[in-house]
Amino acid sequence: MKWFLFLGIFLLPLSETAFAETMYVGEVVNITLRTGMGTDHKIIEMIRSGQSVEVLETGADWSQIRLANGKEGWVLTRLLTYDTPKGVLLEKLRREHNLLLERVKEPLAEIKLLEVENTQLKEKLAETETRFNSLNRSFGDLKKRSDALSKLKDNYQRKSTQMGEIKNRAQILEKEVKRLQRQQMIRWFLAGAGVLFLGIIIGLSAKSKRRKSSLLS
Repeated sequence: MKWFLFLGIFLLPLSETAFAETMYVGEVVNITLRTGMGTDHKIIEMIRSGQSVEVLETGADWSQIRLANGKEGWVLTRLLTYDTPKGVLLEKLRREHNLLLERVKEPLAEIKLLEVENTQLKEKLAETETRFNSLNRSFGDLKKRSDALSKLKDNYQRKSTQMGEIKNRAQILEKEVKRLQRQQMIRWFLAGAGVLFLGIIIGLSAKSKRRKSSLLS
């Protein structure tokens, strides 16, 4: 157990240099990145507040870091922090906000298009309803006319049937009249012939009487 504890204590300084950490420059304006641990060392670069750095080695007063551009140097440890600076958080939130706005723009544009389409559909629906109501009224009028026409047609068919029956009856009566007329003509002819025959007989009888009277005288 003591060996493990001793080994851990021995490896602790090595672990600080073996695993790099990400820290941030604290809430200051700018800090200096120097070539060594001390203000007497040369300044390599000025680091702005909120910039992230890669910590290579952490000390009580000074820490060795690496910048994103690959430059390495030393800065005061007290000026570094694990907490994300407010400016970085604000910028991150601003980017996220802008990203959300960009993402929202497309649905909003789609919603506007849908609203326009919905308005057009409502107008078309109102126009269709107006046309439907007009067609419904026209259909009602046509149905009434159709019913009247059907009644007229039925009446016409009944009248036509009656006319046909009357025509047939008239033809029968005409034939009957012609038959009666022929019979009457035959009767008149027979009556005339009988009168003529009777006249002939009377005439012959009168001549016979005149002959007899002339012989007697």
